[in-house]
Amino acid sequence: QNGGSAQTEASVARALAWLAAHQSDDGRWNVAQLEGGLEPRTAGHDRQGAGIGADTGVTGLALLAFLGAGHTHLQGDYRDNVRRGLEFLLNSQDRRGSLEGQARLFAKMYCHGMAGLALSEAYAMTGDSRLKDAVRNAAAFSAAAQHSVTGGWRYLPAQPGDSSAGSLGDMSQHGWQVMILKSAKLSGITAVRTAARHPP
Repeated sequence: QNGGSAQTEASVARALAWLAAHQSDDGRWNVAQLEGGLEPRTAGHDRQGAGIGADTGVTGLALLAFLGAGHTHLQGDYRDNVRRGLEFLLNSQDRRGSLEGQARLFAKMYCHGMAGLALSEAYAMTGDSRLKDAVRNAAAFSAAAQHSVTGGWRYLPAQPGDSSAGSLGDMSQHGWQVMILKSAKLSGITAVRTAARHPP
């Protein structure tokens, strides 16, 4: 009705089967095993292995694909895959609420955003109370990581934009963090911005 077809649905089915077949035993989608972080240079910039260690982010993206197709840890053909992926994320969340895992500097907030959105969407779809605290903590981390003056997000919590370049923040970071906060709010979780800043 809205542009999908048997062909696009078949493509989604094949993609989910590929993701399921390439999930690690501990529930993550392992960037190194999937040959991520190998791009040496982009537009003349040294990538320095960007993406290596970003397992929570990649796992979040994979889970969002399953969730978007209606598969949760409670129903669907990929229940076990989704369950193991969610457990990996839950076990990766630190005491601050961050889901950055082992990501390097420039990937930390991206990983938090992607993983946090996956947890929040899983909670919204199932109402599973086991996810609620993790979603609340992830949303609180995102709220506290916002710059108090510019309203933006960058690579580290409360990091200011580059004023010399006219930047108030990073719009791709902005999008992920706003989606966590919106998803959590729609599930009945309101993030409370703490006065104290999280250390990087």
